Amino acid sequence: MSAFVVGDDVMTHAVRVMVCKSRDGFYNGLVRFTDELINDSKSIDRIGQRLFAMNVDAVTQRYPDLKANPANMPGPCDAKGKSKAGWLAKHWKYDGDFSPMNLTEMLVGYKAVSCILYQCGEGTVPDSALYQELDAFLSSLARAIVNTLPGYEALPWG
Repeated sequence: MSAFVVGDDVMTHAVRVMVCKSRDGFYNGLVRFTDELINDSKSIDRIGQRLFAMNVDAVTQRYPDLKANPANMPGPCDAKGKSKAGWLAKHWKYDGDFSPMNLTEMLVGYKAVSCILYQCGEGTVPDSALYQELDAFLSSLARAIVNTLPGYEALPWG
């Protein structure tokens, strides 16, 4: 398996699905993540920063030589071709929208969170509280998405 740091677009989709509600009102987004209240732009930015930091940790555990040369970390790069991963882990800002999501937007967010989890599946990272909370969030999001699918309510119960 290879590992890389996800792009800003992936993180934006992931954070959006974590903090926004669905158009039909069935899914309301998170109020807390890792015991931190999500109540302002700084707390939303910190979600992405922490997820980028976890991603950097996983990639570094996969490729230990990157500790000595983090500019070569695979993933987003600056105009000079140097990795932006360390900067993103400290300075990332959410620039997505906060409008309620339709089903397709929720699915895009689900896939983004899945991508982050996959890229963070290295070394001891899957044992971390942050990884486990993100994994639990993904499971709850899947249930919410299934409940919004057309025809779900009409299916037999029991």
